[in-house]
Amino acid sequence: MENIAITKTDTINTSAERVWEILSDEFTDVSSWARNVVNSEANDSAETLAVGGGRVCEVPGFGFTDERFTRYDEANKTFSFSVEAEKIPGFFKNMESTWKVVPTGPNKSVVSTKIAGNATGVMGALVGPMMKRKFNGTIDQVYEDLKVYAETGQVSDAKRDAQAKHDRKAHA
Repeated sequence: MENIAITKTDTINTSAERVWEILSDEFTDVSSWARNVVNSEANDSAETLAVGGGRVCEVPGFGFTDERFTRYDEANKTFSFSVEAEKIPGFFKNMESTWKVVPTGPNKSVVSTKIAGNATGVMGALVGPMMKRKFNGTIDQVYEDLKVYAETGQVSDAKRDAQAKHDRKAHA
């Protein structure tokens, strides 16, 4: 079994309260600002642990995801959620994403993320490194979009382009 862990940390030039609001309170609205999420909505089958219990997202390359809060600590601005996706192979297990927001000034915060999972068996050993690269690229894009959205209140050009492309496909 190969453990896959990806970590990312970045500074965002807005308050920790605003970043927390976007990531936590608006958890189900991730598709409104993240380019790699076409649609997102509340996951009605998830047990309520926080603002709703989780979300269902449509993510190109991963298909539909079932994301459920596993930990939620509003006081320390941190939460974790499990992720299952229809296009993630069965040998990839126990995927979890953990987010933390730390205030570093009145209009500055540090956001950190850890995505972890286990790639099992021979296929996991062979494909695990490729999956790690794919997850790394995805989280880099999420951070770029989050930074633009949190700092300006507008979606990134990349999100706008991704949405336009999706809309063209939907109407073709």
